Amino acid sequence: MEKGPARRAAARTLASLGASVSVAPDPFEAAARFVEGPVDLVVASLSGWRRRDLGFVSAVRARAPRASILVLVPAERRPLAALALEAGADAWLPEPVDLRELLALAARRLSVAPGPPGLSGGGRAAGSEPAGRLAAEVAHAVNNPLQVVSLLLEPGTPRGEDALREAIGREVVRIRDAVEIVAAYGRLAGPERAPASLGALLAERLAAQEARGSVRVLGPAPRDGPATALDGAQVAAALDGILSYLSARADSRPAPVRGIVRRVREGGRLLAEAAIRVRGLHVSPERWHEAVSTVLWTDERTREGHPGLALPDAVARGHGGSLVARETGPGTVVAFRVPAG
Repeated sequence: MEKGPARRAAARTLASLGASVSVAPDPFEAAARFVEGPVDLVVASLSGWRRRDLGFVSAVRARAPRASILVLVPAERRPLAALALEAGADAWLPEPVDLRELLALAARRLSVAPGPPGLSGGGRAAGSEPAGRLAAEVAHAVNNPLQVVSLLLEPGTPRGEDALREAIGREVVRIRDAVEIVAAYGRLAGPERAPASLGALLAERLAAQEARGSVRVLGPAPRDGPATALDGAQVAAALDGILSYLSARADSRPAPVRGIVRRVREGGRLLAEAAIRVRGLHVSPERWHEAVSTVLWTDERTREGHPGLALPDAVARGHGGSLVARETGPGTVVAFRVPAG
């Protein structure tokens, strides 16, 4: 829906149901905000339709299978409604929207807990500032190549040139990489904790990365260690992200790594630490700051997409821990820390 009075009125109408409403400036920033918390209803306008909009609907359906998707279709472009439903939408309304119809249809699609109405321009859950910052970074990582694809697919663009097809292919790969990397993390703003072993998770991810040829594990597997309260899926994704980053940055591939789990003290607190030592990589403070501020980076030589450490860092902080690095003689140790016990 175009920015303006109609969009504000639609947001107020939805908020009147008791829902917390987030208004995103573009579709892929909306998709990126899935890192912030659960979503019950997504309302997307196909006004100014481009081919990427149906990709957005498909991406939302894949990442939020329990959410309802309502699309707003310009009255003069009604055939788009069928395409949107095929892409995964649940229902549609014609634009301009009748607010009573929107309210009635949204009420049928939503299951909202009783409570006072809420309206949020930024869509951030309480205590989710890191997730909100990451949502913006994710939007940038995903939307940049999508802008290129949209331009390449504009009407009148010649489609027979090999260079054009290669350019589209490269950008589509980057989009896929960004979405797959981000989708692995689930809701950063609300980790679902249960007793789990940090040692077992690290051993599992080391074995999986070694099977892919990304790393070569040195020494024995990490000891199991006592269980602690973790979101196992998030922590596994974070450890995978760290290993992928180290593998891509190390001098040799597979990167020689060793994993250990131990207890450490930080600021008077007892923490469980999963430490990954990699040979042949030295991370300066400047590069470390860049790594923990980056969701996705592209190798300029191969054009492959690789995860940065922003999401692993957010998982560690979301659990009340930290992600730290220290240089050793032959390389670098990256330590993922969470409260012990």
